[in-house]
Amino acid sequence: MFKMKILKYRSYLFLNNNASLPISGADSSFAAPLSFDVSLNEGTVTVSDMFDLYRYENLLYTIEMSGEEIDRYLEYSYSQWFNTLSGPDGNLFETEIYEGIYRFKNRTYNFDSAAGMDYIVDVSKPDGDKIFIESFPDGRVFEHDRSYSVALSSCRGSGGGRSSVSRQFSSK
Repeated sequence: MFKMKILKYRSYLFLNNNASLPISGADSSFAAPLSFDVSLNEGTVTVSDMFDLYRYENLLYTIEMSGEEIDRYLEYSYSQWFNTLSGPDGNLFETEIYEGIYRFKNRTYNFDSAAGMDYIVDVSKPDGDKIFIESFPDGRVFEHDRSYSVALSSCRGSGGGRSSVSRQFSSK
C-alpha cells in the first residue's frame, strides 16, 4: 500500500512538472504533492481533475535562482523527507508514529522535487551533501554561479508551506 502511494506521488509530480516546464519556458520546475490519495482515470484531464490533485487556487510563477540557491533549496527539501542511511537496515523516510500509525514526520506538501535537470539524491550522504546536480537533459552543464529560471506554484513562490522561497535556502 505504501509503495503504491509513492508511485501515485511520482505520477502527480511528473504531470505537474511536465506541464509547467513547456508553459513557463523555465530551466527547471519545483513541485510537491498535496495529497497521496487522489487518482486520475485514464483519458482527458479536466480542470476539475486538477483541483482534485491540487485543490487550492494557484498560478504558475517563474523566478530566477542561482545554481547555488537551487542546490541548497533541494538539499533543504530532501532533508525533510529522507534520513541519512548507513546500511540496508535504516529507515529511508523521516517518519513518526502518530496514534499507532506510521506517517511522514514533516508535511508532504513541503516535499519539493525538481524536473528539467538531472540530479542524484544520495541518501548515504549527510544533509547538505545529498544532492548532486549533474546537468540538464539538453546537455548543458549545471553551474552553481549561473542564474536559472525555475517554475513553481504561486503558493510556493509567495511563501506557502514554509517561509518565502528566497529565505528557504538562505540559512543553509
